[in-house]
Amino acid sequence: METRTKAVIVSAMFLGALVLPRLLFIPLKDYVDTENYENRVYQEKPEFTLESWKEFPGLYDAYFNDHLAFKNPIVAFGKLADIRVFGEVTSDSVLMGKDGWMFYKVKDGIEDSIGDYRGTNHYTQEEMERFGELLQAASDNLQSQGIRLVLYLVPNKEQVYSEYMPSTVKVVDPESKTERLMAYLTEHTDAHVYYPLEEFLWAKENWCQIYRKYDTHWNDMGAFMASVMIIDDLQEKAFSREDYTAYEIEKRGTFTGDLATMLNLQKYYNDDPFLKVKGYKDEISFTLEEENERGTVTKYRSEAGNGQRILMFRDSFGVHMAEYFLKNFSELVQLDYRTEDCAGAAAELQPDAVVIEAAERYTDYMFELLEALSQVKIK
Repeated sequence: METRTKAVIVSAMFLGALVLPRLLFIPLKDYVDTENYENRVYQEKPEFTLESWKEFPGLYDAYFNDHLAFKNPIVAFGKLADIRVFGEVTSDSVLMGKDGWMFYKVKDGIEDSIGDYRGTNHYTQEEMERFGELLQAASDNLQSQGIRLVLYLVPNKEQVYSEYMPSTVKVVDPESKTERLMAYLTEHTDAHVYYPLEEFLWAKENWCQIYRKYDTHWNDMGAFMASVMIIDDLQEKAFSREDYTAYEIEKRGTFTGDLATMLNLQKYYNDDPFLKVKGYKDEISFTLEEENERGTVTKYRSEAGNGQRILMFRDSFGVHMAEYFLKNFSELVQLDYRTEDCAGAAAELQPDAVVIEAAERYTDYMFELLEALSQVKIK
């Protein structure tokens, strides 16, 4: 074959590879997954101007990559191949563990789940003392106004299911930041504070799965047992494992999770069992009365009939606790402490109790929140 003919064939194949996917995408775009799973806004098509000519090539390149035809299937295939062949995946957010378990590895100014697991980010003695002072002050201030305060620190998934963490992630100090903090708070405050790692470890071995396999969060069973522990405290009842293990567990299908979605692999990792407690005060119903546009403020009313109003400051873990609280208390108001004015809500709503649910990786948020609660005056 002549050199010129070869060049023509190669050029035609190259142009075909560029043009054919785009042509095929036109009739197939309604049948192809084009959802944005990257937790960022895709680059819009830039307009060429004389003022922006220097930036235009980079902007257009970003636009082309973001809107590439069949992008999601191609990316999903590449990541799935990495997992199946090498047992790992390239991601800024997701760490691939053993037996298909996924973990959250984002590190920023507030959260560092992997640092928590490795034991490399302990609070200093001064920070623990400050935390204890603020917690005690907040508890005393609210108690003086007839309000009980409960702080519930939710163990990271990495701490509870450490057996599925990849062997490449080495533990430096087996005592995590929160374990050390909890030991200090137990010794130096009389506040109602929980970090139930030992109970969670018992439950996952002897009861059922309590965290989602492909998600950053606990499942409904984890939310249920945590709710029971706090409800027992609010009702001044001694906690017993039978309070959460006595109920039948039913499977209501399967689901995927936010970590699988971050990888755009939710269609491939969707076999995690959806477990629910059966028969927990089913006779008591509740309604959602108000919710803001972002879902960071919710107000519920229940037929529980005891007249008590609970104010819960929560992160995303606390969302699934609502239904269990509403089986026991007449009103529940939830606010996301990362975005809302929690002290203002406490002053305005005059609750019977304040519950703070905080994921272990978010303990840094507690300094500002506890300081605000130490000064709030109920109207």
